[in-house]
This record gives sequence, structure tokens and C-alpha cells, in this order.
Amino acid sequence: MISSTSQRILITAALPVELHSIQEALKISANNIADRFSFFLTGVGLTNIYKHLPAQLSSVRYDSVINLGTAGAISPMVKIFDLYAPFNFYAIEDGTLQQVTPPYSPTYLNFIAKMNWRSGGILSSFTPVDSQIDKNRLAVLPQIEIVDMECFAITQICQTQAIPCYCLKVVTDHASEEAESEFLGNLDHAMSILTAAAIELLRFLTKERD
Repeated sequence: MISSTSQRILITAALPVELHSIQEALKISANNIADRFSFFLTGVGLTNIYKHLPAQLSSVRYDSVINLGTAGAISPMVKIFDLYAPFNFYAIEDGTLQQVTPPYSPTYLNFIAKMNWRSGGILSSFTPVDSQIDKNRLAVLPQIEIVDMECFAITQICQTQAIPCYCLKVVTDHASEEAESEFLGNLDHAMSILTAAAIELLRFLTKERD
């Protein structure tokens, strides 16, 4: 069971299916969501995060923020349906690679290792990476293994507000011309994998803060 604590955890995702899956798994009805967790649909992309997340974080003092979602594989070492818990977050802004590295505890990093989740660098792109040309441009950066469109901004905003932030991604595609068809074909199974892992992450985080 997930520990019952007074802490407030905000669970964010870009797509309704990502939030719905975890809500169903937690068996939380609309009447008691606020008692333990809050859910925030960010919309897709960095621009939506920068536009909407600061107001959400200023409305309630959250103890931590979790971002759940899907990602595309950049590194050939990353496979479809891999779970990935990044600890380095990147974005390319005005042609410059930006980085955010939260001060994660050794306990958290050990938990990731125990769960056999991949970890390392994620790049959040302003536009979808859905061609081999785009993927090749990122593949020359060895620190980047997967790509999404939100993680960097969420982590950056949380860090400026001193709110611990954790991201958990499931890989659904190879970030190439087949990305959309792979994503759609893999989504249902990917959500099952992500939801089960998210429960474990929530269990760890609530227990750690007891």
C-alpha cells in the first residue's frame, strides 16, 4: 500500500490517457483526490509547461512533483517499453544546450537501480523528433538517451521553486519517421508498464518522507 501522509504530491502528464491510467490505478474518486494527490494535465510541449505550470505551483504548496509520460529512444541502447528515470535534463534553446541536474538523494538513485529502470539524460524538444535527420542531430550528444517535450521545463520550474521533482518515462517509439505509428501501436501496453512503475515510485516517495 501507499503510505498515508499529509504531504501533497502533484502528478503531471501531457496527455489525458497518462493521467487517467494512474488515477484508475490509485482508485481515487473525484471526491477525495485533493486528500492525497493532485493531478495536472499540462498539455504537450515546453511552451505549455512554461505557460501553465508556474500558476499551478503557486496555488498550492506541493511537497513534490512527479511527471509521468512517454518518450522516444535516441540511444540504440534504449528499447521500446524501457522505463526511464532521468537525472539529467536538457533542452536546446537558441542553439545552446541547457542542462538541469536536480540534487537527487543517494536513496532515490539506489531505488532506481533496484527497480532496474534506465537512468541518465533526457532532452525535451520544442518540436516532435519524428525523423531520422532530427534523431541523428541529437544522437551526436552522448549524454542524451531519450527525448520528450516537457521534462526539462517541469524540472527547471520546480528547481527554481525548491520543489523536488521526479520524472518517469516509458519508451514508446524510436523517434524516427515511424514514431507516430509506433506510439499509437505501443501506447496501451506502455501505459500498463508506466502505471505499475508509477505506483512503485509513489510508494517509495511517500515512505521516504514518513
